[in-house]
Amino acid sequence: MWGELTRLERPRKGNEERLFCVTAATIRYGRGLGFAVSGKCGEARAELDEMNRIMEIVEEERRYLHNNKSIEMLKVEREKLRGEIYYFEGQKDKAFEILRGAVEMDDGLKYDEPWGVMSPGEAKKAVERGSSATSESNRKKGFRRVTRMVAAIAPSD
Repeated sequence: MWGELTRLERPRKGNEERLFCVTAATIRYGRGLGFAVSGKCGEARAELDEMNRIMEIVEEERRYLHNNKSIEMLKVEREKLRGEIYYFEGQKDKAFEILRGAVEMDDGLKYDEPWGVMSPGEAKKAVERGSSATSESNRKKGFRRVTRMVAAIAPSD
């Protein structure tokens, strides 16, 4: 199931990546999430590193999505990905600390409809429950949501 996210094609480095910088960072988030929940945390960390690199381009470009700077929304996604990686590495206390930070960051975004961070409540649910938001049921729901979001913005040939 999560393999679909890990196989998403990424914009090529250079002009295409700069043009589609928010999309490229979001794809890296989706791929990283897919690797993390599949237990491939090394690959997830590599995607996180690429997401961080691309986020520098997003910052330079000063892009917006609705009422929020794209970089601010991507920071929330980055923290959610970091939390998932730590969770699947077995560092649950660190994971929940990071997820709590993601919730605070998400709460700090300007109200927007539709919201810019497509799964804003998942980290909050995990923190409130004291366990990961990646139960099988939530994983399937999250997978469908993230796949639709990433597929909707991915450049097509």
